[in-house]
Amino acid sequence: MTVMLSNASPGREEEQAVWEEYWRTRDVELRNELAMDYMYIVRLYAFQMRGTYKNFAEMEDMINQGFVVLLEAIENYDPEKKSQFKSYASIRVRGAIIDFVRNQDWVTKRLKKEAVLLSETTDKLGAQLGRMPTTEELAAHLNLDVRAVEKIIAEEHMFHLLSYEELVDVGLYGTKGFRENMAHGVEQPGFSLEEKELRDVIGASLDELTDREKLVMSLHYYEGLKKKDIAYIMGVSPSRICQMHNGALTKMKQKLQNYLYGEGET
Repeated sequence: MTVMLSNASPGREEEQAVWEEYWRTRDVELRNELAMDYMYIVRLYAFQMRGTYKNFAEMEDMINQGFVVLLEAIENYDPEKKSQFKSYASIRVRGAIIDFVRNQDWVTKRLKKEAVLLSETTDKLGAQLGRMPTTEELAAHLNLDVRAVEKIIAEEHMFHLLSYEELVDVGLYGTKGFRENMAHGVEQPGFSLEEKELRDVIGASLDELTDREKLVMSLHYYEGLKKKDIAYIMGVSPSRICQMHNGALTKMKQKLQNYLYGEGET
């Protein structure tokens, strides 16, 4: 029996034929040919994450990791199920790349210790000054070079951002049984409702931010401005923008954790 791809179209007869021949023969060369056709999925996610995690993972390594998972997705895809291969592969590739970056061990004990010290110093100086301390003031108090403080802030920012993305990934694809079913290409009928509910929670967490935090998030994510440009607009340093962004992500992450795991979970 011929099984049509759920997203097949008149312009994809050749690809359909390759799929059918692969399902019949399980030929490695045909598998690799299909992988080349869908390689854009891997490159897309690797490119999206390159700008954020360029200091912690090479794009080539992310692509290699994504390609391995793409091959596994082709091998495990069940054509008789309802989900489109593109959706199925996208979920697996994105998750694999996030896991890869997460496991690079860049969140070292040193960074964790420095991040805690920086946070405590920021709170202490903030209480003394009645305002947020500048990077220069933090550096002087810690007896560090300004660039060293900026590096700590930037690395801490990457940690917060990746942790938040992981949590969103769990919210979308980590519900009980979802990943197991997706591993076999089973479409989830309630997925769109769960996605909408998660987006509502994220929207509510944005509403609870301070006005300045909202402005940072809006300019960065909706207007697409870089942090140095936001810093110029708001009249502060880029490292201060990172600090505000970190604070916003921490608040949003807590609300998302409460939604996913219940009040009081961390």
